[in-house]
Amino acid sequence: MQYLIKITSDLFDIAARLKRVKPTYVVYYNTKFNRYEVYDGDSFAFVVPYGELDARTVDYAQTTSVKNAVKIFAEVERNNKTVTKQLIQGAANGAVSRL
Repeated sequence: MQYLIKITSDLFDIAARLKRVKPTYVVYYNTKFNRYEVYDGDSFAFVVPYGELDARTVDYAQTTSVKNAVKIFAEVERNNKTVTKQLIQGAANGAVSRL
């Protein structure tokens, strides 16, 4: 693709550090959208959510990694249970106050 520039070397060595998260990760700068993108081989993986490549990019890649999926889903599930409980308690309190 003409608008993707492969990043092989950068100031903070992020391209190389991403390979420690997943060896198939490749970083590109997308000139069409003015952003960094990470690909897993030939497949799109994620948009770097920051304006530059820095340690946050490596942290983001680790956090969103498939190996952390179980942990992420468990966290979402815990949060959903908490919200549901709060909604039920709020509804019950509202119903009681209307009696």
